[in-house]
Parts: sequence; C-alpha cells; structure tokens
Amino acid sequence: MSSPSRGPLGGNPNPGGRPIEGRDVALTVAVVLGAYLLVLIVLTLLFGAKSAPDASTVRTRVVVSIAVSFFVLFGAVYFVMIRSKGYSWTDLGVRPITPEWRRLSILLGLAMV
Repeated sequence: MSSPSRGPLGGNPNPGGRPIEGRDVALTVAVVLGAYLLVLIVLTLLFGAKSAPDASTVRTRVVVSIAVSFFVLFGAVYFVMIRSKGYSWTDLGVRPITPEWRRLSILLGLAMV
C-alpha cells in the first residue's frame, strides 16, 4: 500500500483537500504576466525613460514597483483562483502564521532595519 504524498515541509500538500486544476494555474499565470506587462507600460509612461535618473527617483521606482508587484500577484490569485474558481486560501496552501513565526519575523525585520 502506498503512503500519502507529503508536502515540502512534511505536511499535507493540499490541506483543503480540493485538487487544483492545471488550467486554473495556467490562467492565473497568464493574468499575472498580462497584468505585469500592463503595469510596466503604465509605469514607463508615468516615470518616463530618463537616461540617468537621480537616486530619489530610483528609490521611488523600486518602492512603487515592489508594491505594485505584490498587489498584482495577490490580486490575480484572489480574483482568478478564489473569486471566480471558488478555491479557498487553504486550498492554495496558505495557512495562518504561528506566534513563533510572528515573533521571529518581527525580530528579523528589526535586525534588518
């Protein structure tokens, strides 16, 4: 008898139990890539294409790019996988942060600052 498959951390790879279909993943990836392309075009139009931007402009671009990337990625997953396909965050493998990880992340964040 074969044993059930395990996730990378030894737990159930899909704790929600609902299998994720490949076409849903492909659709999500396509939406993310299309949104990134659109955002890239919009940011280029907003910031322009200067030959040598100053340091504050570069910092602003980096912060805006990271924030926009975060919202595009999670927005695409939310709207494609959760809203339209009916998956839950648990189906996608997202689980709550334990208090130990919360404390560790705060300490690491403070150390990085």
